[in-house]
Amino acid sequence: MALKARRGRLLFAFLGLAGSVPLTSCDDSSPSGNGPQLSVSYSPLDAGSDAKPSNSVSRKLFEMSGQVRLAVFKDYLNQSGETCDYVTGAVLLGNDGHTDFWRVGCSDSDDWMVSIAPDSSTRILSCQVAQSAGGDCKPFAVKGKPERPHRR
Repeated sequence: MALKARRGRLLFAFLGLAGSVPLTSCDDSSPSGNGPQLSVSYSPLDAGSDAKPSNSVSRKLFEMSGQVRLAVFKDYLNQSGETCDYVTGAVLLGNDGHTDFWRVGCSDSDDWMVSIAPDSSTRILSCQVAQSAGGDCKPFAVKGKPERPHRR
C-alpha cells in the first residue's frame, strides 16, 4: 500500500531550506519547453474553502509563496520514494483535531494526501488508495460547512 510515515525532521529540513530549493519544476511549461503546458495552481486553498492550518508546520507551509510550497511538497514526495516530477498544486483540505490534510497534485502520478500532525510527523497516501478505502481527497470545509472525509 502507498502509505508511508516520515518523522518531521525531513519536513522541517525542507522548511529550513525552502529558499534554496530549485523552482524549475513548478513553472507552467514542460521540461523540454516544447511539450504541453501544465496547469499549475499556487493557491493554498480550493475555491470557496475556509480551511485553516491547525498546527505550526502547516501554518508555515500555508504562509509560503506558492512556488516554494510546491517545491517543498515535490521534494518531500520524491525523498519519500513517491514519483512526482511536477507538483501542480498543494491545497489544505482541512483537519481532524490538529492533524492537517493537504492534497498534492502531480503531473505524472496520482494525487496524494499528505497528513501533517502537530508533532510534525507526516503520512502520505495516494488519493486513489484513499478512494478505494472509502475516503477521498476532497476538501473538508467548504463555504463554512465542515465535512469529514468518508470512512468505512
